[in-house]
Amino acid sequence: MKPIRVFLFILVVFALLFAVSYIYHETDALPDSKSSFYIPHYSSAFPFLKERSLPKTTSDTSEVLSSEKYDQGNVLITKVNELPSETEQEKNEATLFQSIEYPPGKDSVLNHFFKELIEIRDKNGSARILHYGDSQIEGDRITSFIREYLQKKFGGKGPGLLLPGMVVPITVSVNTKSSKNWKLFTWKEVKDSIINHNKLGVMLQFSGFTNSTRSGPVDTSETIASFNIRPTSVCQMHARSYDLCRILYGNNKFPVILQIKGNGSSVTTDTLKTITTGYISKSYRLESPEQVEFIFGGAAGPDLYGIAFDGRYGVAMDNIPLRGSAGLEFTQTDRAMLKKMYNDLNVSLVMLQFGVNIAPNIVESYSYYERAFYRQLKLLKQIKPDLSIIVMGISDMARKENDQVVSYPNLEKIRDAQKNAAFRAGCAFWDSYEAMGGAGSMTGWVFSDPPLARKDFVHLTYKGSNKLAEMFLNSLMNDFREYEKSIKTENTENGETPQ
Repeated sequence: MKPIRVFLFILVVFALLFAVSYIYHETDALPDSKSSFYIPHYSSAFPFLKERSLPKTTSDTSEVLSSEKYDQGNVLITKVNELPSETEQEKNEATLFQSIEYPPGKDSVLNHFFKELIEIRDKNGSARILHYGDSQIEGDRITSFIREYLQKKFGGKGPGLLLPGMVVPITVSVNTKSSKNWKLFTWKEVKDSIINHNKLGVMLQFSGFTNSTRSGPVDTSETIASFNIRPTSVCQMHARSYDLCRILYGNNKFPVILQIKGNGSSVTTDTLKTITTGYISKSYRLESPEQVEFIFGGAAGPDLYGIAFDGRYGVAMDNIPLRGSAGLEFTQTDRAMLKKMYNDLNVSLVMLQFGVNIAPNIVESYSYYERAFYRQLKLLKQIKPDLSIIVMGISDMARKENDQVVSYPNLEKIRDAQKNAAFRAGCAFWDSYEAMGGAGSMTGWVFSDPPLARKDFVHLTYKGSNKLAEMFLNSLMNDFREYEKSIKTENTENGETPQ
């Protein structure tokens, strides 16, 4: 072969490798995979290309874009980092710290939650944290890291609430498999009159496996539906095991036989009785089998509001992603049911993390969003007055403009609207945008090594999610320690012996 042909062949190979490394460069593996692959980024060979300038842009008032622009496609799973020890975490607080902000004169809005954490730790109590969000938290991102730390420190087990037919069936914590006749119902089905009620429950969505949830006639022939769960190979230690399984269901027109299997062997067989108003909660002992299978059989299935996998005491924390949501569904659901579930589940803290579906809608003012978001927070405070709420503000996002990648020009306005709504409702606020580094930070996260964000310049990788979660925990635990010190000081001044 002529030297020129060899040279051209090598040149073509290098060009192809360069193209692949430019388009995609992450170590990716599904949770149950035994192997992974790594494609180095071209910047590792040419360090001077790695950093990209990202100038600020001016405000734009372009036409409203689809609110679901960024909530499409499935989450890719990457291997999670090991949870750092408390010593390592405290060591990093100086450089990874964004304070939780409180309404003026109301810096005690999280005290009830902090008090419950102490009671859980000292008296084996229990409390539940609901982490609602958009696609930024899909796949148990952010939640799993926070859950593991709190369960390790204060006690608790299990991955929390799950549903058959979830949008992302494989998360960093669990691998779920549902029979094809399960369907997930959300507020979109209420709006489109696919279902004739708004009883969505604590997860603001429910699963059903027959047409009993719709307005049409019911097929009375027996239907079988199954739902399997097992922990992934990279599941955090405390989420891997659980003592109890709790099933929440309602709108059940016919008795349903439920069989629960653990590792292939029968655990129990039960009958889910009929109920047309409200809901029923049933608990079962499971003792942490590696794999659990639920088999439902009956003429029509119930509305299944959630299956919770928890410990007998300690912290339970649920990952509740709502794809395409701006966090405005709470006021659209049945208030009485939501109130009862919050109290029955002993919900102590709600974390709300929304915003990526608002950003494409670039307008001059976000007062409309502030008002709507405030109504959600006000409702939650009304149904459970002692509830602690933390709003985790919108994270940095970027888009391509001409030949540059720049942050959206409206992020700070959206962030301020969320913060104002939180303060008006008496809630705490944590600024994800500033924690990341403010305007332009998303590009740095995308091109970091390893990548902390995906190349859509919107969603974080699991490594990036863990980093953001760690920064949030630094702030939360700092305020918890301050509360604990104040309680000890108060007890000493009152002549009580410190515990």
